[in-house]
Amino acid sequence: MARRRREVMGCVGFAGEINGLVYLRFSKVFALHATTKVLGLSSRTSSMPVRGDLGRGRRTGQHGRRGFKNVFCDLGHPCMLTLPTVVSGDHLAVTTVKDASRHVFLFETLGQRVIIDVQMKGGQA
Repeated sequence: MARRRREVMGCVGFAGEINGLVYLRFSKVFALHATTKVLGLSSRTSSMPVRGDLGRGRRTGQHGRRGFKNVFCDLGHPCMLTLPTVVSGDHLAVTTVKDASRHVFLFETLGQRVIIDVQMKGGQA
């Protein structure tokens, strides 16, 4: 029987001259570790679901804003971000948006895999 792997995925959208979605995906173990660092919590309090989701949502919004929105605006393509969404479960998957270009980046840190999945397409003029 396949071993279950709990994952967390955060998503934030952006809309404007360029539209798209940014997904951050990582293990529940990494999510809890990163949450303690971002929010300055002890490992005991970071396991609380509300605080953990707050940390993951905050991190998703930060990456979307710093990594994509600001770059697009600096290049003359203003856009706005949606509110971040966070889900967790086993074997999560992302469906590609029709006519969007998709770029998937894989990283490893602290022995854990982190995936950034970006889907973009031109907005309405």
